Amino acid sequence: MAFSRDLDFFTIYPLDLDFPKVISTINNLPDNDSTTGKILSGDGYSIALTEFDDTADSCEGMIVRLRTSDLPYKGNLVTHDFKELGLGVGEGLAEMTFFFYYKPLKVLCILPAKSGVKWGTFVWYINEKSDIDDEIEFEMLLSVDALKIFRSWRSITSVSAEVKIGSDSNPNSNAIKNLPLGIALDKTKRTGAARIKVELYNPKRKGGLISNVAKQIGDTFRKLSGNVETEHIKVKGSKGADFADNTIDLISQRFRLPIRLGKSKDKYLEFEECKRLIRKKVIENEDTLKESMGLKNE
Repeated sequence: MAFSRDLDFFTIYPLDLDFPKVISTINNLPDNDSTTGKILSGDGYSIALTEFDDTADSCEGMIVRLRTSDLPYKGNLVTHDFKELGLGVGEGLAEMTFFFYYKPLKVLCILPAKSGVKWGTFVWYINEKSDIDDEIEFEMLLSVDALKIFRSWRSITSVSAEVKIGSDSNPNSNAIKNLPLGIALDKTKRTGAARIKVELYNPKRKGGLISNVAKQIGDTFRKLSGNVETEHIKVKGSKGADFADNTIDLISQRFRLPIRLGKSKDKYLEFEECKRLIRKKVIENEDTLKESMGLKNE
């Protein structure tokens, strides 16, 4: 059975980071959930790197999210027969996320499962399990059209972001517990709210918000990732005082490539087959990818 999904692309910071080496080091950790193991456990779920290959021009792998609580039932609507899944000790519902790092462009490609590890959770996992001093960040690539709009602006008038608070949110994690938004998230979750919104707004077009403010709020919400799901980061700006504002969404207007995949009989996705299809898709679109990274003349 074939199905379609989108590949997402990211620049990794620090720019001089040896990403394959970092992932290789994590891959060599023992398969347990100790502080020195590769399994990262949360409230009702665990995350771990389960596959990794390093070649001359790329590295690729798979990170799995295993849900172990609040599991659905199997059932039959005709007979009204509903039963527990009957999973054994240490088993859960597995959602697999594939990644592909293309060394010539130093760009990371991620193919997430619907309920699997998203990009924010992936970078959170790496920071938790790596032994480097610098904090690793993923910056989502914009589509070519959104990048052109962003580069044409002389001022930014507003930046807003919204996150969805799920059952797996963990506002007390080390990554966010001391951030003002982390504290707000904690209070919001306690009241049972589903979302939290933040906006910075400057109604005066002259000067506007400086561009690094957009990056700072984006970085803050990226730090919340792994604990919550960022739904949008909207930035509004203009070419000048005599021009109308335009809005771009750093989430929905990201650079994406659709890919067609097929489910095998015995596994959700075969790792080797998925690697082949992702590699083919990235190399076929290398010129467009370079343009999105600002590496080609417009």
